[in-house]
Amino acid sequence: MDYYTTTRLLLFGLTALTAGCIWLLWTRTKNIGFVLGMLAIYFWTLQGGWGVSATIHQGSWSQEWTYLLNKMFPVALDRDYMLALIYYGVFIFGVFAAATLTAGIGPPPPAQHPLVIDHRRLSIYCFLGTLVALLLSGDILFTAIRRGTSGYRLIAAGEAMGLRYILFQLILRGTLLAACVGGAAWFTGAKGRLIRGRSRRLDGIRYAISLALLFLICVALGNKNALLLGLVTALTLYGTNAKNPKLAPIAISAFFALSLIAYISLIRNRSPLEALDALSSLDLPSAFHQALSSNEQYAAHLSMYGALSYDIAFTHGSSVLSLLASVVPRGLWPDRPETIYDYYAAEVGLASDQGFTIHHATGWYLNFGLPGLLAGAIVFGSFWGASFKLLQLNHRPPSSLAHTIRLTSFFLISGGLPRLLRGGPEDYKSFVLTTLIIPICFIYTASRIKLPGASNTPMPRVKPKD
Repeated sequence: MDYYTTTRLLLFGLTALTAGCIWLLWTRTKNIGFVLGMLAIYFWTLQGGWGVSATIHQGSWSQEWTYLLNKMFPVALDRDYMLALIYYGVFIFGVFAAATLTAGIGPPPPAQHPLVIDHRRLSIYCFLGTLVALLLSGDILFTAIRRGTSGYRLIAAGEAMGLRYILFQLILRGTLLAACVGGAAWFTGAKGRLIRGRSRRLDGIRYAISLALLFLICVALGNKNALLLGLVTALTLYGTNAKNPKLAPIAISAFFALSLIAYISLIRNRSPLEALDALSSLDLPSAFHQALSSNEQYAAHLSMYGALSYDIAFTHGSSVLSLLASVVPRGLWPDRPETIYDYYAAEVGLASDQGFTIHHATGWYLNFGLPGLLAGAIVFGSFWGASFKLLQLNHRPPSSLAHTIRLTSFFLISGGLPRLLRGGPEDYKSFVLTTLIIPICFIYTASRIKLPGASNTPMPRVKPKD
């Protein structure tokens, strides 16, 4: 059997399947969030297959590809690789079907009770959160500068661990998402369909300063995923919230932002000072090529092949136990149940001096086999689609917190999908915490509901009876 030809035909068919799913979701919802989300799913699931098959067929091993295989495991175009692609196709279609069934039909109508953001308050919160993130990352940055190495390498080597680094990650992502939501709402102003607020110039300046500082931190530490999360969240919110989105300025801004994010792939192995200096000479073709051939993408793509070729035994729900146990800090329970990634890494013999990624579908498969993969796709797609369905509900909100969750969760989830794709089922805990709870807390404390007959008044509180 000519496995190369079969692989390319299979990839072509699965790409066409994904394109069809994207088109159907767009015609059904008219929402850019589903388009960007499905593109992210394709990138982290199947896009790497084109490079893998071409490299193996041509036998021309690049330095990066040789390095990756030496750290992971041998890869061949064989029956296991074909089966891995088919399983990924099942996962993508399962996500699409679940999202379609739960999302409802049509774009969300203008909210009868829009969420009103106090941009002055939220922009100050974001600025303070940025300063805290800068302080918490100071030891990593100073160590990288002193040694003349990259912050990304220090983190990958496990030198940035402990409570301080965990807090930094939480505050960085939470602040970044809150600033992106606030910034997108600031652009739509007082006429937003779902979220609105008075757009003062000083508030916009504070958002811009916060985002610029957060971008520099991410550049110095090689963290492009957090920036992509914020960009997709902002684009999805603006495209849904604006009555008449200005497509040309948004397209230009998105391309510029994507260029800067892609450039991190070229400079993430340099010291912070060298990385910042390199920003003055952008080489866009090289930056995008490096971003599209990231080892993270290939590592996630190959995880299903590793599980199949090594015939790894199913754990029968170890991720559920690991998820429940994760509420206890590891410092209090050092030998708490391992994650599905730890199990996978040990079974295939991944190099211990570097972290890799496991695809979300692989994590579910290693727990329960093919039924687990299907269950994971349904959970993933339903979680995403249900958040969009919330936007279509237009009744009087029961509380201001519930209303904030209803009008923001879809945008945050759409932006955070790539993060969830690169982890097992237990990653739902950190995903919900960093992508939903923290930014929603920022927004909730700086917002209020506009009720009929009232001018931006807070949601009335009911006093308990004596």
